[in-house]
Amino acid sequence: MATGAINVVRGTKSSDEELFQIYSHSESIALVVDSPQFFNRLAESFISRINARFVVLLWGDKSSLNSKAVMDIPVYDYNDITELGRENRNALCYSSELSEQGQQGVFEAIGPEDVATLIYTSGTGGTPKGVMLTHRNLLHQINNLWEIVPAVPGDRFLSMLPPWHAYERSTEYFIFTHGIQQVYTTVKHLKADLQQHQPHYIISVPLVYETLYSSIQRQISASSPARETVALALIKISLLFMEAKKIYEV
Repeated sequence: MATGAINVVRGTKSSDEELFQIYSHSESIALVVDSPQFFNRLAESFISRINARFVVLLWGDKSSLNSKAVMDIPVYDYNDITELGRENRNALCYSSELSEQGQQGVFEAIGPEDVATLIYTSGTGGTPKGVMLTHRNLLHQINNLWEIVPAVPGDRFLSMLPPWHAYERSTEYFIFTHGIQQVYTTVKHLKADLQQHQPHYIISVPLVYETLYSSIQRQISASSPARETVALALIKISLLFMEAKKIYEV
C-alpha cells in the first residue's frame, strides 16, 4: 500500500474458483500466499489460469512449492521481501531528497482518494462484489477511532475476524498506528485466549458478543445471591459508562 499498489485480501477457505474470479475481476498482477501447502493446492486449478508477475510466500520453504507451477514465475519469501525493503530504503530516501530539490523522484505520491484496497463480499448472495476503499477511508478510522476507543500502547486487542473483513482491516491499522498489541483467535479458542491473554478490547461482530453475554448471564444466575448482586451492579455501572461515552445508545 505504501507504493500505491492496491491489495485484495481473501481467505484460504475460499474455493479455487472463487479465488480465480476475484483475482481476475480485480485485475491483480501478483499472488501472496501463506504457505507452500496452499500454493500447491492452487497450482493446477488456479496458477495455470492466471498471469502472475510474481508470488510472495509468507511462511515456509520455497523449495516445497510445486516446481512446475513456479517455473516461469519469480517467488519471494519473507526474508527476500525484507531484504528488498532494506535495499530500496535508500532509494526512497533519495527520492524524497530529489523532490525537495524540485526533481522527479522514484516514487509517486499517493493521494487520499487513491484506492488502497478492494474488499470482496462473502458471495453468499451470488458472485462476490468488490468494494473500493481509499486511503482517506482507512485514515479516517485511524484518526477518529481513538475518540471512542482511547487505547494506549500496551493495551491488548483480541480479534476473531478475518483480515479481509472491513471492520478488522480498519481496526488493525488503528492498532498498529498506536503501538497496541493484537492477538488473533478463533471461535474454537476464544474462551481459552480470553483467559490467557486477558485483552482490554475484543474485535468481533454483534452475534459473538450476544453469545458471550448470554454465557456470562447464565454463570451469574448460577452463582450465589451475593455474587449475583455484585455482578449485576458492575454490569449496570459498565452500561452507564458506555452510554455516557456514547459508545452505544439505549
